[in-house]
Amino acid sequence: MGTGIEQSITKNLSFKTEYLYYDLRHDKLNVAVIPGSGGAGTGYDSKFKNDGQMLRVGLNWKFD
Repeated sequence: MGTGIEQSITKNLSFKTEYLYYDLRHDKLNVAVIPGSGGAGTGYDSKFKNDGQMLRVGLNWKFD
C-alpha cells in the first residue's frame, strides 16, 4: 500500500516522492528441542516481524 506524487519542474525534468508500507505477515517458529540439551529441552518460540515503511524521492529526466 502506498501513495506518491510527481510534479513537473521543466519540460524534461520532474520531481517525485513515494511513500510505501508493506506487511509480509508475522511468522512464529516453534523449535521443539534446544540444540545441545540431549533432547531434554522444552524448546522455544521465535517471532519474525515482516513489515516496514519506505520513503523514496527522485528526479526524472524525459528524453525527447
